[in-house]
Parts: sequence; C-alpha cells; structure tokens
Amino acid sequence: MAQIAQLLNAMPDIITIAPTMQRLVSAAFPALLRGFYSEAKLNECLRIEVPSSGEGLTYNTHTLELRCHLAVTNLTPFQVIIDRLEVEASLDGGTLGCVHVMPTTIKSGERYLLLVRGRSYMPPSAIEYAKANAKHLNLGVSAFVVTNVRRFTTTRRMDYVKNFALQ
Repeated sequence: MAQIAQLLNAMPDIITIAPTMQRLVSAAFPALLRGFYSEAKLNECLRIEVPSSGEGLTYNTHTLELRCHLAVTNLTPFQVIIDRLEVEASLDGGTLGCVHVMPTTIKSGERYLLLVRGRSYMPPSAIEYAKANAKHLNLGVSAFVVTNVRRFTTTRRMDYVKNFALQ
C-alpha cells in the first residue's frame, strides 16, 4: 500500500517530465521526431476557428479594410510559429481576401486569439447585394506554420459563418 502511495505521489513529476524531455529531444534532434510527427499529424493538432462570440469578420466598405478574428489552439507538444495567414471570405455578391504577415508564437497547449487585417476591394454593386442578401459566409484560411520538427502549410475551410458584419 505504501508503494502505491509513493507511485501516486511521483505521478505529477512524470507528467511534467515527459513534455520537457520531448521538447529537449525536438530541439537537439529534430530528425528523430520528424518521422513520428508527420505533417498530417501536426495539421490535426493545430486548430483554427472563428470564435463564436463577437464579430468573426468585419468589412468596412468605406476604407476597404477587412478584419477577421481567429482562435488558434496549439495541441502539439511543440511551440508553433505562424509566419503568414491568408484569409478568403466568400459571400453572396463577391469574395474578399487578404494576406497578413505576422510571425506569431503560440506555445504548446495555448489558445491564441489573432486579428488578421488587410485591404480588399469589393465593387459597390456587390456590397449592396451582399448587405441585402448575405446571411452567412464561407471562410478559407491558409497558414504557413514553423515548428522545431518541420514547416508546413495548413488550410481550413469554415462554412456558414454567421458572425460577420458589412459596415
């Protein structure tokens, strides 16, 4: 019984040591982990989504500025750097898009809120049509990601996003 109690007391140390060892191995020998953490596996562990509260996407028709709020959750055991984001929004009447270069570091297990800003042109007739008819939009996000193990591009498609505004 005493041995079981000692084992249970040592569990928190084991839980904190394993990720630390993995980070050290990835920094010193990235080739060892490259085989285990494929691009597909890392892609699954990186979540990009539009937050459900607030305005996910806002387009100012006067200044032609596009703003998109995104939540990125890093479920990989590594620190992730998002080097570049491309956002493309399709709605009734037209398409909006922007590229945002912003090296952002996201630690392992962290949820980070990003604001992507850029300028995008939409013809006035398409804006009026979209203001009258658009009930949702489809959003495509491409991110260029860098980790200690590998570099990769991840793409997410979010359909029927309803928290947007055309001002």
